[in-house]
Amino acid sequence: VPALRGVDLSITSGEFTALVGPSGSGKSTLLNLIGTLDKPTAGVVLVAGQDVTGLDRAASATFRYHAREVGRAPLRKARSA
Repeated sequence: VPALRGVDLSITSGEFTALVGPSGSGKSTLLNLIGTLDKPTAGVVLVAGQDVTGLDRAASATFRYHAREVGRAPLRKARSA
């Protein structure tokens, strides 16, 4: 069963985006494709203009490491009462 079909998604730098939908609609599959954890059966995945579709295992790990550093938001410490 194809989870994603005909998806064309662009997210601008600095834009907040939410993926919502019913169970089985492909939310996790899309995130796994963007994060190079899965490979598409057709089409390409571009992240910041880079085609990540054909990255090998080592290159995928490097990509995820650098993407994690770019996307990291500062965390706030919870104050105890």
